[in-house]
Amino acid sequence: MMSVFLCSYFLRAANTAFEEKGVQIETPSSRIEIEPRQSITLVFQVSNLTSQSRDFISSFSLPQGWKVLAGERAFSLEPQSSAIRLLSIFVPPNTAAGDYQVEYAVQANDQPPLEDRAKVDIHVLLVPRIAV
Repeated sequence: MMSVFLCSYFLRAANTAFEEKGVQIETPSSRIEIEPRQSITLVFQVSNLTSQSRDFISSFSLPQGWKVLAGERAFSLEPQSSAIRLLSIFVPPNTAAGDYQVEYAVQANDQPPLEDRAKVDIHVLLVPRIAV
């Protein structure tokens, strides 16, 4: 009987912790390799951990010169639900080989505001150039 009570208590405590955070972003790819002059679509799962519907606004941070090809800014989520969000970006041809980072964030303007962010490391490969 005591173990059932403790299990129930810890489950309620875990649910309360998730409820307090309010929103969570997960991504299946934390590191990606790409060549300059290519585009890529990043996948993010956004979860509303609260017991109320929420309206979210997404934002992103890209390396200088990179372009967003597609990605919705505003969306809604029902209570305790998740949705897949896509962010398509283009890596310019003059991008130097090396490591870069893209950050995706969502925020609901509630009181207090709900917010989470996820980062994806992108390694731009060296493309050999042949001089003629």
